[in-house]
Amino acid sequence: MSAVDFMFGASDFKQIEEAAEYTTVLLSLVLPDGTPVTLTRSTSGGKINVHNGDHSSVPTGAADYVLLAKAAGKSKAASISSFLLDRLQLGDRRLRKNERGETVSFTLRHVMNLCLVDETKMQAETPPPLTGQVVSRTADISALRLMLDGVDDSQVIPAPNPVERRISKGKAEVLDQVIADLESAIEGSPGVQDLQQTRARLEQSMAGETETITGILTRRDEARTRRDAFARAVSQVRAREQELAMLIARFGLLIEKYDSDVARLDMVREAGTLLGYFQPGVCVFCGAAVEHQEYEDHALGESTALADAVNAEIRKTAELRADLTVTIDDMGRQVEQLATEAQDLEAQRDGVDSEISVIEEELLPRRVVIEQSLQQGQQIERMLAAHAQIEKMRELQARVLPEPAAPLPQAPTVSNTTRTRLSDHIRETLTQWELPAAGEVVFNFETNDVYAQGKPRSSRGKGIRAILHAAFTVGLAEYCFANDRPHPGFIVLDSPLVTYREPGTGRIVPESDEPVSSSVAAAFFRALSETFAGQAVVVENTTPPERLNSEASVRYEFFTGRVGEGRFGFFPTSPTATE
Repeated sequence: MSAVDFMFGASDFKQIEEAAEYTTVLLSLVLPDGTPVTLTRSTSGGKINVHNGDHSSVPTGAADYVLLAKAAGKSKAASISSFLLDRLQLGDRRLRKNERGETVSFTLRHVMNLCLVDETKMQAETPPPLTGQVVSRTADISALRLMLDGVDDSQVIPAPNPVERRISKGKAEVLDQVIADLESAIEGSPGVQDLQQTRARLEQSMAGETETITGILTRRDEARTRRDAFARAVSQVRAREQELAMLIARFGLLIEKYDSDVARLDMVREAGTLLGYFQPGVCVFCGAAVEHQEYEDHALGESTALADAVNAEIRKTAELRADLTVTIDDMGRQVEQLATEAQDLEAQRDGVDSEISVIEEELLPRRVVIEQSLQQGQQIERMLAAHAQIEKMRELQARVLPEPAAPLPQAPTVSNTTRTRLSDHIRETLTQWELPAAGEVVFNFETNDVYAQGKPRSSRGKGIRAILHAAFTVGLAEYCFANDRPHPGFIVLDSPLVTYREPGTGRIVPESDEPVSSSVAAAFFRALSETFAGQAVVVENTTPPERLNSEASVRYEFFTGRVGEGRFGFFPTSPTATE
C-alpha cells in the first residue's frame, strides 16, 4: 500500500528490512487513452520518471517525462499530480478548504484518499470520504462532490478572514486617529474651495507685484551698471592723477639736481676767476710765460676754453631745467584737470548711489508684500495639503475598513439524484457481497458516513466498519464508471475483511466484535472479480475462492511469511535470508 502511495507522490516510503536491497520502485499504468506508461522512482524519494510502455524492469533509456513528486510553489515544472489529473480531465480544479470559501488546488492526493485505503483507515471510525484531519475536512468533502457531480469551487468567492477583519479594523482605527489629528491641526480653516479661491487671488496679486518688482529691479540694475562705470572711470582718473603726481615729484628731484649742478659750476667759475684760471699770461699751472708756452704742452687759449666749457655747461643745465620746468607745469595742469574730472565723476557716482538708495526704498515695501504673500501662500498650501492628506486617508480607510460581516458562502450541495445513485451503488455492492443489512444501506451526505440498518458505520465494530468502507470505495468507483465521471480506474483495499490467516494454514480467526463471515468473504472476492469495472487490488489475510486462481482476469499472490516456502512477501527475500 505505501509503495503504491509513494509512486503517486507521497513523501515517505516505508523502510523495512526486506526492501533494503531495492533501490527503485516501478509502477505500470494504463492511461485513459489506452497508453501504457511505467513510473520509476528511487526508494530514497525525489522526482518520478515516466517511461512510455509497460516495463517489468528498470528502463535503461532516458525518461520520457521527469515529474516532481509534489508541485513546488510557482515552479513551472510538471508534477505527477498535474500529469495524471490532466489525463483524467481533472486539471486546474479548485476545492474549498474552509467554511469561508478559501480554495486550494485539486491534487492527486485528494483522489488517492478515495481509492487507496490502508488497514488503519479501513477500520477507523472516520467517515470513508474523509482523511480524518480536521484542517482538510472541507477539502475532502469538496473532492467527493467533484468526483460525483464534476463541480469544483473555482467560482466560490471567499468570505473575509476574521483575523484579516480584525487587522483591517485596527488599521481603520489608526487611520481614524490620524484623520482626527489632521482635522484638529486645520480646525477653523476655510474649506478647500475657499482656500483654492484665496490662493488664486493671491497668485494673481503676487503676479502683479512681481511684475512691478521686476521693473524696479531692472531700473536698479541699470543704475548699478552706471554707478559701476563711474566708479571704474574715477578709479582710472585717480590712478592717472597719482601717476602724474609721482612723475612731478621725481622731476622735482631732477630740478634740484640741476640747481645743484649750476651752483657747483658757478663756484668753479668764481674760483677760476679769483685764481686767474681764465686770463692769458703766466701759466698758473706750471709758471711758464706766454712766450715760453709750447703748443704741445699748453694749447693756445686753453685757460679760456675751460671758462667757456664751464659757461656752456651752465647754459646747458639751465636749458634742461627750463624744459623740465615747462614739463612739470604742464603735468601740474594735467593733474588739476584729472582732479576736477575725478570730482565730477565722483559727483555723478554719488548721484547714482542716491538714485539706487531711492530705488531700494521703493523696493523695500514691495519685498515686504511679497514675503507676506509667500508666507500666506505657504500656509494655504499646508492647509490644502492637510485637506488632501485627510481625503487620501479616508480613501485608504475605506479600502481597509472591513465590510460588514456577510454570511459564509454556501457550498454547492450534491443533487438528490446523485445521492440516490451513490447509495444505490453502495447498496448493490453490499448485496453482491451478501451482507445481511445490504437492503437498508444509505450514504448520508450530512455526516458523510454509510448507514446500515439505520446505524452509522462509525458506531459499528471494526469488522463491519471495514467492509462498509470497502463498499463505499467500490460503490464510488462504480458510480463514476456508470455516470462517465473521471476516476483513476483502480482501487487498493488493505484488509477489508478484517481476518487473519496463520502462516501456512487456512484457519480463520476473527479479530472483531463483528467479524465478517466466510460467506461474505467469498462473495466479496467473487463480486470484485466478476462485476467490478475497474482494477481492484486487495491485500487480505483470508483465502479467496479457489476458482479465482483459474480466471484470466484475476492475479492471486499468496505470501507464506516463511523463508524458502513459496513467496515470502511483497519483497522477495535476499539470498542471505535463507542461510
